[in-house]
Amino acid sequence: MNSTKTHLARTLAKLAFAMALICQAYAQNGFNLDVNWSTINGGGGICAGGQFSLSGSVGQPGAGASHSVDFGLFGGFWAADAVLPALRVMRLGPNLIYLAWPSWADNYELQSTDNLGPHAIWTAIASAPVQFGGEYAVAVAMTKPKEFFRLKQVNRSNPQ
Repeated sequence: MNSTKTHLARTLAKLAFAMALICQAYAQNGFNLDVNWSTINGGGGICAGGQFSLSGSVGQPGAGASHSVDFGLFGGFWAADAVLPALRVMRLGPNLIYLAWPSWADNYELQSTDNLGPHAIWTAIASAPVQFGGEYAVAVAMTKPKEFFRLKQVNRSNPQ
């Protein structure tokens, strides 16, 4: 059954490629071909799973492609190579936690706040992270009733 699906997929791909070549040939030979309609689609929101996230907003083109140096827009979806570091948390004792993140994320700092919301004040953790085993790690004493943590990307310039 899989070979039938594979054969069908290959046949459809070849057909789509041939149609694209024919359309390009017609367009280059001076035939009067044009697109006399377009759409602007609405909607919006964020969807995430694993290392990928998708964000949409009002006013994205319904079809087509746009390119820049770092991103491409295909049919209303953003394609990017950005991967965000995951923050790992482990309890080491009744009042001590261990926070760790990948060592490739050296342009992130660990921050904390007492309350979440639009007026949250995030401050950098005073303890410097230690790098070992492919990750940065910090042990934090839990002295407050509640505390929230995040990794924030920072611009670290190298003075010369």
